[in-house]
Amino acid sequence: MALPLDVWAWPGWSWPGWAALAAIGTAVAAIGTVAAFFVIFGQLKESRSEARDNREAAATPRLFLHPSVSVSGRDRVLNLTLHIDGNGVIYGASIRFVADRPADLDRIDLKPRESRDLGTQRAPAEVGAGSFAWKWESGWNAVQGRLELNFVNSLNEPKSLVQPGWLEDTFVLKGAPALKASPKTGGS
Repeated sequence: MALPLDVWAWPGWSWPGWAALAAIGTAVAAIGTVAAFFVIFGQLKESRSEARDNREAAATPRLFLHPSVSVSGRDRVLNLTLHIDGNGVIYGASIRFVADRPADLDRIDLKPRESRDLGTQRAPAEVGAGSFAWKWESGWNAVQGRLELNFVNSLNEPKSLVQPGWLEDTFVLKGAPALKASPKTGGS
């Protein structure tokens, strides 16, 4: 029994444009597949980056330097307290004052010149981070620089906390009001 309509005998099947149409369809499908791979790869990369950031945040505590200045005649002392909040441990922590022009340090006789080793600290903690002493004469120009706290977190990644500021009659943090100098009480 023959079908009333023989689909396979249709003359449109021999049209030469079918091959070109199939090639265009294949190219569009390939481009769509590649685009989908790029989207998936981008999402995976973003997800990995976010997971790494979360892991790093959990391994690196939040650090805050709180300076205070004491005055005795020409002598100034900047005392630093390091507040460590959150979770994690810092290793090999050291702090130093870096002048924009190192020759200025000779003029004010800044001591110590080298970084101060704070060792290993576990959060939460409040640690005396050391002090820097200098001499000041009225009329001198401020010594521009920054406090640098360098350490390694528990993922063994080197990190830095940098606080720009300058030394003058007191220590001034950039973007913050000047610290009030407190006179020394008791001995020298």
